[in-house]
Amino acid sequence: MTQFLALAAALSAIVLGACMETELASSWPEQEIAIDARAPEWAGREAYYNEEEGLKIGFFNDARYLYVYLATWHRQDQTQILMNGLTVWIDATGGKKETFGINYPMKRTMREPGDMPRDVPSDATRDNQQMLKGLLSEAQGELQAVGSNSEPLFSMPAEDSTKSGIAAMVDISNRTLVYELRIPFAAGDSVPFGVNAGPGGTIGVGFEAGTRERRDMKRMGDGPPPGMGEPPGGASIEPLKLWTKVKLAVEPPPAPQK
Repeated sequence: MTQFLALAAALSAIVLGACMETELASSWPEQEIAIDARAPEWAGREAYYNEEEGLKIGFFNDARYLYVYLATWHRQDQTQILMNGLTVWIDATGGKKETFGINYPMKRTMREPGDMPRDVPSDATRDNQQMLKGLLSEAQGELQAVGSNSEPLFSMPAEDSTKSGIAAMVDISNRTLVYELRIPFAAGDSVPFGVNAGPGGTIGVGFEAGTRERRDMKRMGDGPPPGMGEPPGGASIEPLKLWTKVKLAVEPPPAPQK
């Protein structure tokens, strides 16, 4: 069983377990949330943290935005996300409807056999860290909003210079991949889509990462990328597809004056 499947099993135990219904809680931020994949704001305020599986997820919200955070320090999981993309689905009804999602980083298209990220040296297949850096350089440019059946709705720069709409960033620091996403609650003129919910409500949030078939990974060279490992029994690695309910925070009352 690969580490990526272990990640899926860990998350599924908390969000898809048949014996319990888990609802994670969003927090009201105490400071401005910068979408820069640096994540000091999240320290100690994660909604879920599993040291053994190398996974953290968290949610903040204020009156205008939902913020989503994911961090993993498993190399195979990092490669899976950067190579095959990650979609965060939002269901304003609290269910599992895949009608609005943000695809970022976007799945990388292998252009020809032996194709590797442009910024990675040819011998970097033996250096997983270099390969991840090359994947990052191609992943950080654009994000894509998607609808039902992952139909593309629009694309835009991942870094929102106007600070008013959807923004996302992914990076690796100290061997940990950090992913941050910001989505407005209400649609606006520049971005015609939003969470369509607000503070105090309950929404459904899904995480979905695709997978590349083993025969496609073999075309990259003598085997899968470093850290990916071989799928059990020669099968393809199962994609990550997980859901949780998130209770949105309400603004705390002002502190009493002394």
